[in-house]
Amino acid sequence: MADALSVIPPAVLRNLSDRLYEKRKNAALEIEGIVKQLAAAGEHDKITAVINLLANEFTYSAQVNRRKGGLIGLATATVALAGEAAQHLEGIFGGRRKQREGGNKHDVFGGGRFYDF
Repeated sequence: MADALSVIPPAVLRNLSDRLYEKRKNAALEIEGIVKQLAAAGEHDKITAVINLLANEFTYSAQVNRRKGGLIGLATATVALAGEAAQHLEGIFGGRRKQREGGNKHDVFGGGRFYDF
């Protein structure tokens, strides 16, 4: 399995955890572009690695901004996959299902982006 850290630049991952919404949003849009490129190239193992990184390392975080970044990152990755999203749904929604309790604001934040999908 591919390493997601080799696909996503460290600055993007750092901005995905930032306290400012604009930085998180821009990082998520960069992730969307990366996933689109990977989908066009047919590199589904790398897409799975990116989704697992976002689902496991971000949405399970104790830090609220990191959870928010993980949710918006998963949402933009799903949007980028468009018709190919079906084969990655377990990884995408598996992270949402297993989320720890700790406040519902991030659920609303990420849920709005999933609703757009």
